[in-house]
Amino acid sequence: RWRAVALAAPRPPADPAAAAELAALRDVLARLERAETLIPGKPGGFPATVLHRERLRLEAAVRRRTLWVAGRRRPSAAFDASTLLASLGSARLLELVVVDGDLHVLVCGDGRVRRLAAGAAAEAAREVDFARFGLNRIARGQGTMTEPAEQALAALAVAGRRLEALLLGAARDQLGDGPLVIVPPGRLNAVPWGLLPSLAGRAVTVAPSARTWCRARNTRPFGLDKTAL
Repeated sequence: RWRAVALAAPRPPADPAAAAELAALRDVLARLERAETLIPGKPGGFPATVLHRERLRLEAAVRRRTLWVAGRRRPSAAFDASTLLASLGSARLLELVVVDGDLHVLVCGDGRVRRLAAGAAAEAAREVDFARFGLNRIARGQGTMTEPAEQALAALAVAGRRLEALLLGAARDQLGDGPLVIVPPGRLNAVPWGLLPSLAGRAVTVAPSARTWCRARNTRPFGLDKTAL
């Protein structure tokens, strides 16, 4: 969720009350640090316990104000589907959206956008949990005494086919031969896409949104003297 909204987070406006609370919190933290270094029994200001309570009160006030502040977003141009289609080239972008509990796949490529129905979102989420559980057991070597490795792999193959039917539906026949970009909804961020038979051996990129993928694709290199952490 954080990655999906990081580039579009609202900028909080200047708030005198918030600035005053932050200044008071910094003052209390400084006084608390001095109070905790005093020799016990020697007078030197408020007891540390009183300052601790004031710190907690101010932290709660700042947090509450931050959560409720009305943000100001940077003005951004409307999303242009033609720009996305031009950027894709031979690739396909699949955006999965949930409408009334059902998954729909927007297949972007070849100069157009097609909408195809898939499965139920809740059923797909349960299947993802099952597949991840099976992958975790195999990775940790659990259950191998009672369940042969071949049986565990066969169960994962079945889970992959079920996932493909639920997540892609008819879109699995519209993937083309080039790279694939997938934009899943938040509840399906943990899909093990490599289990899907139609995605085996393909170059697959998972992005938080089509706009973010376009922005990242058009970002210029930093240069040889730049470092990104």
